[in-house]
Amino acid sequence: MYCKIDNSFLNLNFDYTYFNSDIKVAHYYSNERKGGSTFYMMKDLKKFWSLHYKDIFTIKPNVRYAIFTSQNLVTPHTDGGNDSVALNFYLNTNADATIFYEKKHDDVKPYPKTKSYDVTQLNEIGRFVAYNCSTYLMDVQTIHGIDKKTNEDRVLISYRWKNYSFNQILNSLKL
Repeated sequence: MYCKIDNSFLNLNFDYTYFNSDIKVAHYYSNERKGGSTFYMMKDLKKFWSLHYKDIFTIKPNVRYAIFTSQNLVTPHTDGGNDSVALNFYLNTNADATIFYEKKHDDVKPYPKTKSYDVTQLNEIGRFVAYNCSTYLMDVQTIHGIDKKTNEDRVLISYRWKNYSFNQILNSLKL
């Protein structure tokens, strides 16, 4: 469902906010969440990849700059757009916890026309606290949410894969 990844493959002494292009690739907003997420195209990808000390990817990801806005809890959800696995390099986390859930019952459904769930219908099955410059691999088809400590944005660079399992990506990384 998730694991911390050694990020020694990446130059940590760079201001990665440089790569936000302001060109939206995807935007999700939820009234239940009272917030959402926006994924942006990365500018200057050649420069971005040059900041990698080594190439750990045998299966090439799409890379996006992402900003999450919300107050308190980012409602538990699964990611859309066929995204199945994400490797998130956190730029600004505010020490927020990412929490993973399972349904209490098989008949639990997301809110209508969303991929978001009522937290009272879920059981927590795991969590981690991301700090600035930490890197985590996540199965984003497992229900997950964020316990936000502040109203500040959570900012990250997200390496994303579609239609792969968590274990396929984990086993493919050259760490």
